[in-house]
Amino acid sequence: MAKPFLFIVNPRSGDYSGRKLPELIRFIEEKMRDLGQVSQTVITESGGHATEIAAAALKSNRWNAIVAAGGDGTINEVARAMLHSGTPMGILPLGSGNGLARHLHIPMNTASALKRLVEGTPVRMDSARINEVPFFCTCGIGFDAAVSHRFASSTGRGLKNYIRYALEIYKEYQPIPVELDHESRQAFLLTFANAGQFGNNAWIAPRASVNDGLLDLCLVPPFPEWYSMVFGARLFAKSLDQSPYMSYRQFREITIGVDAPALAHFDGEPLTIDSSEIRVKCIPGSLTVIC
Repeated sequence: MAKPFLFIVNPRSGDYSGRKLPELIRFIEEKMRDLGQVSQTVITESGGHATEIAAAALKSNRWNAIVAAGGDGTINEVARAMLHSGTPMGILPLGSGNGLARHLHIPMNTASALKRLVEGTPVRMDSARINEVPFFCTCGIGFDAAVSHRFASSTGRGLKNYIRYALEIYKEYQPIPVELDHESRQAFLLTFANAGQFGNNAWIAPRASVNDGLLDLCLVPPFPEWYSMVFGARLFAKSLDQSPYMSYRQFREITIGVDAPALAHFDGEPLTIDSSEIRVKCIPGSLTVIC
């Protein structure tokens, strides 16, 4: 008998709280049966719980794949437990942005995503670390980090709320000082990308690849207010790397100087950097994912 799939479901992802959660679990189990597969579902109860579940599941060696059912934050929790294990991680995108899933061309439709889990191919992808904190999609400091901190502390989810918080912060936002290549610079945002987008097809790093052994550095300096509309258009047109207000390079490992404490994010989750240095590095081929 084939090994079952384990689904680790974050009930706070997307709109699946309350009565919708049992419906989602029932749909997953029924669809997997239709696909000739056995599955089991576990619901996370708190931050970090998905990591604990995935780590315990790996020790049992009884799963075909361990599936992160949620957004980029849930994927991060599951994936960090699965690094270098060789056991495939699946993704069922249920989050607000689903940046990594979109980059990997995983369908946003739940039924189609489940079908991809069964019929897809396990591939090795890179992971990365910011000051030893694992990330798999993007991390950074500056404007996107400020929005991530606001979004994480709010009750509203979804793209509309994210845009609302971004507009509120933009009105009073001040660029941050960074030191790069022994040179002081001002940054509107500074993103380190393993995958190419924040989520919702907002492509901060159009050239990024998750299996090239490199990360992409995207430094956006302060820009005139009139350029904000152009910036947004380029972000969604996958052409921000062609902007005159973008410093873009690829790297394996880098150190950036910052004023501590600095607000940061990893895969959309808030992080505060207490050090005056940010160290970011790529760990090639360290995660197996179905896509």
